[in-house]
Amino acid sequence: MKRLVLNTLTPHSSPHKLWILIQFELSKFFSTSKGLWSIILFVVLWGLSLSYLINDAATTVYDPSFRAFISGLLGGHRVGGWFAWPLAQLAVCWLIVLYLFPMLVIFTSNDMFTTDKHNKTLRFLLIRASREQIFFSRILSHLIIIFIFALVAVVSCLVVTIINQPDQWLTALTNSGYILTNVIIISAPFTALMALVSLAANSAKQAGIIAMLLLTLANLLVIMLTNYIPSLAVLSYVIPGVQLSDMIAQHGAATFSLSAIPIIQTLVLLALGNYWLKRSQL
Repeated sequence: MKRLVLNTLTPHSSPHKLWILIQFELSKFFSTSKGLWSIILFVVLWGLSLSYLINDAATTVYDPSFRAFISGLLGGHRVGGWFAWPLAQLAVCWLIVLYLFPMLVIFTSNDMFTTDKHNKTLRFLLIRASREQIFFSRILSHLIIIFIFALVAVVSCLVVTIINQPDQWLTALTNSGYILTNVIIISAPFTALMALVSLAANSAKQAGIIAMLLLTLANLLVIMLTNYIPSLAVLSYVIPGVQLSDMIAQHGAATFSLSAIPIIQTLVLLALGNYWLKRSQL
């Protein structure tokens, strides 16, 4: 399949190059053990979440002991907004996807460039496409993969919600659309980060470790600096996912109020990644 896709990438197929490159990356992901394990991991994690958390949300969310636990875990200022979600199942779904999908991006995208860089596949692709086309086709293909996972998650949650509260189907459908769109927005800077890291790393495993270390150390550094100079808290806005804890309190259309942060982060990281690939010796 991969060979067939690449054979259609001729020097004269420029209008279709980006799509052909995306097809190549998608076929590579879904035909390898890496893609299979990603699917298995997602199905297991989401299946457990759907069965034990989302399905029972209507009774769990309004339990006083659960409210006290969530208040202590997330902070009282965030819990009020989270409990304002019109449907309990979607409230729990929102909380899970906010943190599940950034981690899923790191796991699924850690080999965006590393293997192809070392086995000279990128050098072969450069005969038929530009570096920009290769770079952005990888970004788009991995966003499509995340969209597929997100669509499965949100649709399954929507079905469970409608089964439990059929009279609220329109509210459930509208808010499910908000969740799906937000998943793509919050996943975008992590995807761009993994593109940059995988260009620098020597293996997929190393790329994943570097990404986790960068995010952890950057957060710790900002916390330490803020303790001495509070005004330096603004530095946290360069870290992907910085807005996630504040998004918990949002519901409905208000969930898009912080979208500018991940969008700007994505644009900056894409520029850095594209520049790195242009300057790399492949």
